[in-house]
Amino acid sequence: MKKGLILVLSGPSGVGKGTISARIRSHNSNIELSISATTRSPRKDEVDGVHYYFIDQNRFDELISENAFAEYVRKYNSSYGTLKAELERIMNKGHDVLLDIEPIGAMNIKRIYPEAVMIFVIPKSFEALKIRLWNRGSETAESFDRRNADFIKELNTANNYDYFVVNDNLSDAVNAVERIVKAEREGVKCNDFLASDQLDKIEKLKKGESIC
Repeated sequence: MKKGLILVLSGPSGVGKGTISARIRSHNSNIELSISATTRSPRKDEVDGVHYYFIDQNRFDELISENAFAEYVRKYNSSYGTLKAELERIMNKGHDVLLDIEPIGAMNIKRIYPEAVMIFVIPKSFEALKIRLWNRGSETAESFDRRNADFIKELNTANNYDYFVVNDNLSDAVNAVERIVKAEREGVKCNDFLASDQLDKIEKLKKGESIC
């Protein structure tokens, strides 16, 4: 049986990665989400073993010592990690594994799994991202400021990705990712969203300009 793909869906905090991921998986039964471990507290409506494996820092550190993570990071006073066993479990079924992770973790995955398909989700503008973050209702004023400060740093990782997808309209973004996945399964590239052809969009975002 052919092993599945590793699909990395990444981008700045609040850009809508989780919503796109959920919609794609509802359309494609052979794409499964890699559930990450984290030491942060669950948000409203988050379920252990569905959205994350919620564990304490001591257990997280034990897993590090056991070399159990494909990648892990510490961000905003919490730890996050992708379990190797989780990736292998899904890929060995012939299913594609989808990682919904932020850029630091995505870069670590790329180092260990260079064959991973890297998709960077970007907002139409920085202002649109700030509105999305604020409306999420899970940010304190302090964490909101931290995430804003990280925006440019995260954009600076964009040249390490294979594809850019703009999340201005959810349906269009989902369709774009599904087209990318279909092309990659067939062993070709989806030229419409190649990052190498769209780096000007990242430069516009850095300048505070809208790309839509």
